[in-house]
Amino acid sequence: MTTEIQFPGLVWVKDPVNATTGDLTGERPRRRHHEDCWHWYRDEQGGLLGPPPYPASDEQMRELPHCKTCAADFTERTASTSVGAAVASSRTGTCETCGMTRSASGSCYCDD
Repeated sequence: MTTEIQFPGLVWVKDPVNATTGDLTGERPRRRHHEDCWHWYRDEQGGLLGPPPYPASDEQMRELPHCKTCAADFTERTASTSVGAAVASSRTGTCETCGMTRSASGSCYCDD
């Protein structure tokens, strides 16, 4: 039995870090996000603290819940997207299915 993954376009995870030092806490990622989610701790210049986010494994996609803020952003974008805007966004590398920016190869995680 396969479980449907809610918001399959939210594929980025980040290992938790200390908000002050940027040191890894040793905890596992808790949610899946957009690559530029504002929940991740940043320094004064806006750079991410700690290692960069990375694509979730298949197991993480199945087990980790999605970030509700990222999901709301996605839902808001897709609800206000007209057919013409959807076609235009596909030309700029945005997936028509999940709304996420496609990788350099042109494929998307939800295409699998």
